[in-house]
Amino acid sequence: MWNLISPLSDTLDFVKPASRPEACPFSRNGYKRKLPAFETASCPRAFRLPPPILEVDFRLVCNFSDTLAVGPSTTGLGKRNWIRLDGGQFNGTWGSGLVVPGGHSEETVESDLNTHVETHHLLQTDDGAFIEVHMDGWRTVGVGQQGSLEKQCTKDCTGSIDPADLDMRLYVYLQTGHERYRALNTAMWVASGAMLGDRIVYDAYRVL
Repeated sequence: MWNLISPLSDTLDFVKPASRPEACPFSRNGYKRKLPAFETASCPRAFRLPPPILEVDFRLVCNFSDTLAVGPSTTGLGKRNWIRLDGGQFNGTWGSGLVVPGGHSEETVESDLNTHVETHHLLQTDDGAFIEVHMDGWRTVGVGQQGSLEKQCTKDCTGSIDPADLDMRLYVYLQTGHERYRALNTAMWVASGAMLGDRIVYDAYRVL
């Protein structure tokens, strides 16, 4: 059995996805493209802003309970699923503990199988603090990789998906009233996710 929440001081294996056709110029490798240079009287070209830095901050592993198909979305652009979450574990630079059972994930699956994902978790740290986690993002693939999303979208969600075959990127927000962890309320994260059998794994990166 894999140890999915080993201390972050250990080396984590981050898979570099294989190259594949791009669906649009802003997908996956868009960050490598440079913005066109511009200069105005109020913003000289020499004025540079420091770029954000990402640092791996915590891993969250959550177990699925079951998936309910709840009908079409209010916009009519996709079908909605409600996935009940049955607890899990997390480990990070600021603490570790359990994912409290009772969370859920909402999915809107569009006709091309690209899926909007919104999740809600409640963490309980080893020292008893409660931290709310809200994630919001998309599960997508490039052109010619629809088979990965078809497998991902099966009702029982039992198939493991190679992280190199699909993108799951989310914004992450944490909220707590516990004094020790209050600094989490104003921090920012982005996350990468992947399914592993009946579990989903998230690696969250703090934006510095």
